Amino acid sequence: MTRSASSGDSSSMSLGKPCMGLFLQGGVKALSVVEAGVEFAMMTVGTIAIIFVLPLKDLQKERETGSWRFYARLASWGYSYVYAITSIIVSQRLFTYASQRRTNGVLTCVTIAGILHALCILNFTLYTIFIRWFQAATMTAFLGFMLYKFYFFWVTICYVKEMRRSEVLNPALRQLSDEEIEQFFDGDKGPNLLQNSEYEGQRYKWDFEIPLSRLNFLNDDYNNFLGQGAYGIVHKAILSSPQNNQEDVVVAVKTVANNVDVTYFKALLTELKIMTCIGYHENIVNLIGACTSEIKNRQLYIIVELCHLGSMASYLQSNRELYYAQVLTDRLNCLTSTNSGSRNGYVTYGSMSMSSTVVGSSDFVKWSKQTASGMGFMARKKIIHGDLAARNILLTKDRRIKISDFGLSRQLYNYSAYVKKDDGPLPFRWMSPESLTDLHFSTQSDSWSFGVTIWEYFSCAELPYGGWNYCDDFVQRLKSGEIQLERPRFASLEIYEMMKNCWKFNPKERPTFEQLEYFFDQQEQKLTNCII
Repeated sequence: MTRSASSGDSSSMSLGKPCMGLFLQGGVKALSVVEAGVEFAMMTVGTIAIIFVLPLKDLQKERETGSWRFYARLASWGYSYVYAITSIIVSQRLFTYASQRRTNGVLTCVTIAGILHALCILNFTLYTIFIRWFQAATMTAFLGFMLYKFYFFWVTICYVKEMRRSEVLNPALRQLSDEEIEQFFDGDKGPNLLQNSEYEGQRYKWDFEIPLSRLNFLNDDYNNFLGQGAYGIVHKAILSSPQNNQEDVVVAVKTVANNVDVTYFKALLTELKIMTCIGYHENIVNLIGACTSEIKNRQLYIIVELCHLGSMASYLQSNRELYYAQVLTDRLNCLTSTNSGSRNGYVTYGSMSMSSTVVGSSDFVKWSKQTASGMGFMARKKIIHGDLAARNILLTKDRRIKISDFGLSRQLYNYSAYVKKDDGPLPFRWMSPESLTDLHFSTQSDSWSFGVTIWEYFSCAELPYGGWNYCDDFVQRLKSGEIQLERPRFASLEIYEMMKNCWKFNPKERPTFEQLEYFFDQQEQKLTNCII
């Protein structure tokens, strides 16, 4: 078993355990905050000393006589301010790089800090010798500052060594090789980067490349996210227009953290390659562009259209009570009308029968049709999703669904490291029996997941198989048909039967997405006529 990148115990001990035995990452982050405070304090104290302590008459005399001392003082004071301001900026970047475990970034910051500090020592020495002779208080304060800086550099360099050692012990944290980068940009020249997709062998389409300078992240802090999953991070950003006569666009930007397994980064590369090739569809999250200039350092930004209402799961959970209230109102209205018309086509809810004129039911049917349409498009493009669920369905402002993360999760299943990690097992509640037992994925396994996904729609995002945890008994009972999801409260008997068709054990007996789209199109037409 490989060693975790976040642990630094053995490395810390071999390097003398700086930071009083705390983790080096936390020590560097804490010292970067202290460094910013120290430099700000020094700048403030220096300003006070210049204004209130130094003899202004002597300075005026030096200026009038044109003495070199006056200009030397100005140069020394100017550098002191430059040093303090630059150190604060470097400290801010160091905090970010240390949080992300970016070895090169931390090393760059400590190198800049070292050069600035060496010039600071030179500046202080020359000023002391040629302008203001030795003073015990000043020298004591400076020696204390030197000891602090020594500790700062010691801890930071130890952290760089720990990260490099972790990269050797855990190859999963490595950067991409030149061969892997060349394969991504130039196409298949051997084994595929992530295998099992005809799109991965294609060349990267440079038409989608966008300079990183055009992205302005809207989060108050870059480390705050619009959304975050097991491996992916989504930021909200403004994409500036390349031409002044066009408006800027608010977008979503997908990336991965630098301290995750390289598998996730390579899977994101696969998703980008797929998105550049498959074309546009109104029910998938469509690609706007990508920033690949820092791919060598495991930095990749995929720019996609923003879905303002978030995931379907969170939307349904947030509005669950509103749907329940609307259903109750429509039931009462339907009860009033049942005495005057035929009962053909009525839906049974509990012990009552009524026409399904419920707004919620209309939404769920519409979303089911749109989901089937998007999945049908991907099936025709020979793309297997592998993780279809309400959490991966997004909603636009006008409540149109967009399927996300296609081509990404599917690839991760190829890696045994993804099968069962510390953060939990596979998303078993949405997976077909053949996917659970053999890791076999297909359009038919996506059809099974589709049935569970629309079950989430019609139940207002209740948890599928809520009474079960992942275990062998669950898998065996699922395969034998002993356990099956019950009919959700907003689904008609006809719709529930279609769900059960999606959950047939034999993959060949499950409906295709074209059949599912046609079915829900018919259901939508019936709803238009107030009949199901």
